[in-house]
Amino acid sequence: PGSYYTRVIREEFITNIKQEPEPNNPTYNKDSLFEYLSYTAGIPEESYALVGKNLGFVYPKGSYELGTKLANASSRVQSNRMLSLASDYFRIGEDTLGLSLVNHYSLKEKISEEEKEEILVGIGDQSKNTYYTAFYTRSLLKRYMIPDDPILLPTQISTRIYPRPHRDLVKKYADENQISEDMVYALMRQESFFKETATSRSNAKGLMQIMPATGKELAQRMGVTDYSLYTPNISIRLGTKFLAYLLKSNEGQLKWASIAYNGGP
Repeated sequence: PGSYYTRVIREEFITNIKQEPEPNNPTYNKDSLFEYLSYTAGIPEESYALVGKNLGFVYPKGSYELGTKLANASSRVQSNRMLSLASDYFRIGEDTLGLSLVNHYSLKEKISEEEKEEILVGIGDQSKNTYYTAFYTRSLLKRYMIPDDPILLPTQISTRIYPRPHRDLVKKYADENQISEDMVYALMRQESFFKETATSRSNAKGLMQIMPATGKELAQRMGVTDYSLYTPNISIRLGTKFLAYLLKSNEGQLKWASIAYNGGP
């Protein structure tokens, strides 16, 4: 329920699905909720019966407890001098120094890998380094075999694994190009996992993973002269413009536009 693949399969069987009556009382039990999510594919406009409802009865085992740990991790970082200093290093972009302190603390205190990753989530929260928050939250979900379906996760986890950094910039350029913020964030999450300094094997750079040649062409067209693809403002501005162009070229369908964005038009 709620996954991308549910929607792909749904497209093929939409006629059959819509011939069935919409499930009643989707929050009655786990089976009725899953039936409803399969019927609506978790699309916000169609899943209106879930708005404001408590779905805690279907949270995966251990997810609530993990969410509580992550919510408290930032306080743990603040209360420890070494971890607080590590957070300061992360805040100014000195990730290597920050990680060395976290590793030193882990060895000194003899903590588990899971506990170490909880601390890194807390440091990500504390230093506003979205990449570390999202990356290590996802890593912990894998360790505990918890699905990363945002519909069926506690808020303490879902907001960390599906964050919205640089909201003002994303909203500004999404509005300018008449596309949704959701599309920009979906692409940003998949391309760079919110790492501002990300560089791929093919040399794509920044949050939106723009190839230098593509960036140069876009910058020239938009009258941008002095720029860096690692700067969030530039990356989001150029990437959103390119995505909007690809959407127009592909009948507004994100699945084709995102393939063209990643593999080339």
